[in-house]
Amino acid sequence: SLMVSLMATALGLMAAPFLYFIFHHEVIQVHQAGWVVEPWVYSLMPLAGFLLFFITLHLAKGLGRLQAITAKAMLVKG
Repeated sequence: SLMVSLMATALGLMAAPFLYFIFHHEVIQVHQAGWVVEPWVYSLMPLAGFLLFFITLHLAKGLGRLQAITAKAMLVKG
């Protein structure tokens, strides 16, 4: 579930500026905290999305290696 959440967040960050400029609608809305996302921030979101995307891929690779080490320790004799 962590990988799905991180991938969805990365893809959402990459898509946010396109949705903002096409539909002229705030994609990120945090009304209760009083946060306002300035329009110039939308130009930085794809960069953050690409960075999070590749970090997630490396995290998945590391998790796969960890599972392989665990499986080898539990299944291989000696």
